[in-house]
Amino acid sequence: MKKHPRIIFEDIARRWLRSLGIKTHKEFIARELQTHPDYPSLVSLTDFLDMGGMQYYAVESERAGIPDFNYPLLAYVNDGGSDYLMQVDGPAAFETDEKLRHNWSGIVLFAGEKARWEVPENTKLLQRQHAFAAIGIIAGLLVLAAVGAAFSFNPGLAPLTWGVLTLAGLTLGIFTITTELGLQIGIVNEVCNSIGGRAGCKAVLKSNLAKVYGGVTVADLALSYFLAQFIFFVAAAWYPALMATQMVIAMPLLLVAGVSVIVQKFRLKRWCALCLGIAGVLTGQSALAFAGFNDAFSVLQPVTTGYFLAVQAILCLAMQPVKAQLKDDKEKRDHAKDLLRWKRDPLLFITQWERMQQVDTATMPHELHFGNPGAALEIVVACNPFCGPCQYAHRVLDEIYETCKDQVFIKVRFLSMEDRAENIARAVTAIFQCARGLQPGEEVRRMLADWFRYMNMDKWSKRWQYNASLDVKDQLVAHRKWMNEAGVRGTPTFYVNGRKMPKNYILKDLMHLVPILAASEIALQPLPGTACMNDIGY
Repeated sequence: MKKHPRIIFEDIARRWLRSLGIKTHKEFIARELQTHPDYPSLVSLTDFLDMGGMQYYAVESERAGIPDFNYPLLAYVNDGGSDYLMQVDGPAAFETDEKLRHNWSGIVLFAGEKARWEVPENTKLLQRQHAFAAIGIIAGLLVLAAVGAAFSFNPGLAPLTWGVLTLAGLTLGIFTITTELGLQIGIVNEVCNSIGGRAGCKAVLKSNLAKVYGGVTVADLALSYFLAQFIFFVAAAWYPALMATQMVIAMPLLLVAGVSVIVQKFRLKRWCALCLGIAGVLTGQSALAFAGFNDAFSVLQPVTTGYFLAVQAILCLAMQPVKAQLKDDKEKRDHAKDLLRWKRDPLLFITQWERMQQVDTATMPHELHFGNPGAALEIVVACNPFCGPCQYAHRVLDEIYETCKDQVFIKVRFLSMEDRAENIARAVTAIFQCARGLQPGEEVRRMLADWFRYMNMDKWSKRWQYNASLDVKDQLVAHRKWMNEAGVRGTPTFYVNGRKMPKNYILKDLMHLVPILAASEIALQPLPGTACMNDIGY
């Protein structure tokens, strides 16, 4: 599916989910969709919905079925060879909207009644986003308080206008740096794209003409200038000479604004909305400075000009390692996204899986298991009851189970070393004894989840009762024998349908691969005997 000419695929999906009352983190939905092997397509979106356990319907219908759909929905539109999804808020839109009337393909995606979608990682990212937003609000209030204090000491229209222009310049300077680094801010991108085309601001800011010296760029100078100006503006409430310093420095910058416009128009032949905004701020401040020249010059202290330039230089230099770190982080995220796209390709997974060690994972008597015994995918985990990585692995297994419980069957096998580690043998024995009295499946899963939550016999035994006199030695021996035959050298170790999980994958990767592999025409063929589910029981 080609991208919508104005709204990219993940933004359409995110807005539709938001209209259903489902909040998704912008970076999370973008990463999950963009790394899907079939992105951008309806399949990538439906797999994303499956991840959060959402009930939905993707159907092909005649126009007669339009009143029966749940709204809002996404309609698949083919507009002159450009196909995309379009949100439809009601049945009438199929008649009133020209594109829907003439180019609707008949395919729609709509949610079931009381649709819900939830993924723990998305929830955590949203919580972090809200925390950062709260910090931003607090910082903004502190800035406004500082500006208010400055105004109270120096009232008047000219200082008020100067302060507003300073804040505008500081905001534009921040947006300029983020754009130069390739960090996406929705409203900034829309403004830049509307004035300078899709690559307008970024193309100008990353051009050779925007580089000053070494790693310093025009964006660095702009942000450091307005940041220094803001500091001096607030401090001017107590030292009026600092206001005069700002005004005198601003006068010649009218030339800088003019050069910026000329370079964009005649050299680069493209416009940068942020650069034009900064040029406008510089022009406004220059005009104010010239209007108040006599008053400013009368209180000017030349040494403060040197202070201003020194503060700007310090800020500019201090920004360089911060920018380098942000740039490095972005490159790592981009590389990770490329790696995820590769790792989520089911054919590549199967190719590597076929080369891995084969292990007999046939069901044992009294097997610890949960999930769907008839599922196409089986995961066996070899673990240690006191292993930190195993604790994390079981949290991930629970997430996989909650997301794909009908598509996966999970078995848990324990390292048993009664002759060498008494605490391990005691814990595994208690787990086996407890499991004998539980219903297979969900109860066993909760019991194991609690063990790996506490990894402490006293705390765990307060929640789960077990018959300490029950003889489970045969089970201990069977698990130890299997570990030896499988060649388990460390825990946790994972096996998928009778083969060791490929080395380039971690368990969390299966969160996305399970639904794709389960629906794939190319199934992971297990070893003979591993698919026999008749012996499951206690």
